[in-house]
Amino acid sequence: MTALALALRFSLEGGKEPQAQLVSYLRDKQVLLVLDNLEHLLSEATRVAELLWRAPNVRAIVTSRERLNVQGEWLCDVSGLSYQSGGPKR
Repeated sequence: MTALALALRFSLEGGKEPQAQLVSYLRDKQVLLVLDNLEHLLSEATRVAELLWRAPNVRAIVTSRERLNVQGEWLCDVSGLSYQSGGPKR
């Protein structure tokens, strides 16, 4: 949550729970969060889901190679781009 606060340019106060501070900050805002490669932070997925539930005008687009297994998760399978084999032609 600290990295998210930093990206939002929101200063966390010491001694207070970061999640609660972010919820309070975002509760009345309309924000689109774009979180890439969340598979590296799967333990944070439930916190992100809770943030979205408590701040109803916040939306998120999340990429991950692993399912997050959180309520409200939508899966959209994305395959790689096609490419020409054999490397670039000179």
